[in-house]
Amino acid sequence: RDRQERLGNVKDVYIADSRKVCGKDILLFDDIYTTGATMESCAAELVEKGAHSVTGIVLAKTGEHNV
Repeated sequence: RDRQERLGNVKDVYIADSRKVCGKDILLFDDIYTTGATMESCAAELVEKGAHSVTGIVLAKTGEHNV
């Protein structure tokens, strides 16, 4: 899937509890980075709910995208 389609598929899928993430530094782990849509959507939700910072780490990525 292309990036725009994937972003649409994960929009508003992830929900963070502001009571648990507000003011915290979050390490977000994803097993495979393809388009970055999952990481981007999760990170945006965490920041919106008050996370102090979000750092992403991935185990592997597909060959056609740069991280």
